[in-house]
Amino acid sequence: MHDDPSNGAASISIFGTEKILTGHAQRISLPKGAAIRQHPETPRFAHVLLSGLIATSLRFKEGRSVFTRVQSAGDLIEIDHVLGCYQADTVSRVLIPGVAVRIPFATLQSTIEEDAGLRKGLLRSLGQRVLEAECLSACNLVHPLEQRLARYLLDIAQRMNVISIPLTQGQLAQLLGVRRTSIVFTAGELRRKKLIDFRRASILIQDSLQLEQAACDCYRKIANYRVVDAGASASGDLALAEQQVA
Repeated sequence: MHDDPSNGAASISIFGTEKILTGHAQRISLPKGAAIRQHPETPRFAHVLLSGLIATSLRFKEGRSVFTRVQSAGDLIEIDHVLGCYQADTVSRVLIPGVAVRIPFATLQSTIEEDAGLRKGLLRSLGQRVLEAECLSACNLVHPLEQRLARYLLDIAQRMNVISIPLTQGQLAQLLGVRRTSIVFTAGELRRKKLIDFRRASILIQDSLQLEQAACDCYRKIANYRVVDAGASASGDLALAEQQVA
């Protein structure tokens, strides 16, 4: 991670709330592959994402690891510590490069304790995570891979407000917990239907409206959770981005 020499106050969006944080706030770049390890001890710093994508994986004693959470702009990487709980044997890694605001963890804790709006936003964010986890647990059990892949691509695109997603098919396989060969075949089917296309180390959404039709309804459910949380449009930004590219 690379530091920006400027520090002091920073205006950020966290838990769906615009907040000015003071006291050694610092913008840092997050290069692809950088690991932000989670330890049981209280961290020295908290990181609020401004851009990019971070995935947290859970490691098992037999050496396997599974992605359990994806975070994007506005998310707090150390939210588990803020809530007073943590998952052992996890590591958060940068999948898509971006920028974060780094502030002393103690500063963030005291700000949340003093700000009722932030506390409310924290609880709303936690509730959103619970609803998403419930929905995705059911999704993995009942929906075929093609629907889940379409849902995942739309979800990442909507989080980042892009139509070209800088992820490889191998990374998508890890995120969805399936074999790479399964993703290659399934993504090929979506490409054959002209819903997506492949670029160098990225996937381009060609028709977000039709891709949403191919996705399971979990995409709309989860997008609606975020609309309630952030007051944003779930798919309008993607359609606008496609018009701009065209």
